[in-house]
Amino acid sequence: MNYKFLNSIIKGLFSLVFVFLMIENIKAQSDYEITEQFRETYANFEKSIDTVNSPGKLVDLKRQILGFKEKYSIHKALLDKALYPDNFTSTFENLNKKFELTLQRVKSAQELHGEVVAAKEKIVHLEDELTGLSNDIKDLKSERIVLLSEIEHLKTRPLIDKNTIDSLKRYISLLRSNISKRDTLIMQVIDSVFITHINRVSELDDKEKKKISVRIKSSNLLENLKALIVDNIYYVNSSDVDNIDLAEFKREHYNFKSKWQSLGKSLTAIYSEQKYRQEELIEINGLLEDWDRTINEKIWDSINRLFKDANIKIDSFYSGDDFYNSVLAYVNKQLDTLKEDPDYNGSDVYKNFAENVWKTKVTPVWTPLLIKYNLLSNEQFESLEAAIKSWSLEVETPLKIWLYIGIAVIFIFFTIIFINYATKKSKEKDYD
Repeated sequence: MNYKFLNSIIKGLFSLVFVFLMIENIKAQSDYEITEQFRETYANFEKSIDTVNSPGKLVDLKRQILGFKEKYSIHKALLDKALYPDNFTSTFENLNKKFELTLQRVKSAQELHGEVVAAKEKIVHLEDELTGLSNDIKDLKSERIVLLSEIEHLKTRPLIDKNTIDSLKRYISLLRSNISKRDTLIMQVIDSVFITHINRVSELDDKEKKKISVRIKSSNLLENLKALIVDNIYYVNSSDVDNIDLAEFKREHYNFKSKWQSLGKSLTAIYSEQKYRQEELIEINGLLEDWDRTINEKIWDSINRLFKDANIKIDSFYSGDDFYNSVLAYVNKQLDTLKEDPDYNGSDVYKNFAENVWKTKVTPVWTPLLIKYNLLSNEQFESLEAAIKSWSLEVETPLKIWLYIGIAVIFIFFTIIFINYATKKSKEKDYD
């Protein structure tokens, strides 16, 4: 009886142990499955984060990750051990960092896509604008032909009366307006042709360079540039200009040349293997030099005329060095004459030169223009000023001497009269 009871107890204990072991085994299997499911789901989220490509999908993914975290939060203690050396919290922090990096990547990609779309739209717009600008320039060139024809016709008239002169001035003024409008349009064409690449053409690939080359050809850019420079030269030669006009011409040439230097480098990069195009660029450089030379000749002609109109016989000059040497030679000649001929009265010559021309016209009107555009150096001008000052001292010294002598003579004369008068009065008093 006791044996049976003991046997029952033993069997019961074994059953309990078996059940306990079964439960622990099931629990261990359950913990393993939870851990493995967590790892698998986590890995899937990592892959999804790597491949997602739209903000909308990222928002949905973020929502799923938050649900995933909440679902497994009840197993935090288990996962802290299973994920060692990481833990539940750090694992989600890593996932969140990965998510944020992807978010920035997607945003950047979206912005880039927007820029690409905007750039394509801009190119289409500029292509249309380029066509419109080219047509506008074509119309202005047709107008130019008419204006040039009228100007040349008026110049060939046997009798140039007031009406002819007025008509000539009007057509030349219209030509000037035409040139200005074309200059503005051509600058816009350059912007449309190069878009934003004008300063980095060397970085473009052959395909992009080819596109720019096609746009240059379709807009006749090089031909229009050459025609514009030629017309500027024609206008300078046809105009009755003063220092203000010529200063404006120099400014326009300087601005055009500055733009061309930047444009020329880009065109050289585009046409590096097209010899005939390279020759066109050289031709434009030559025309720019002709334009500048024409303006300079006008400037020197105007200054030469100042001396000629004042009947000052000075050697003609057509450069800064020539001007410096001619003026200096004239002043030195006057100084030598004053020293060699005591009877030579150079005051009138000096006054005509200094007061009528140099101080009133050359120095205030023309010298600033000459120095600004490097036609005359500051050192050369100061040297001429010093020479003219020396001349003035040589001319003024004899005048001052004669002035002092005159004052002395007058003083002596009145002194003698006063003495005679005083002596006479004294004698009359003694007689009385």
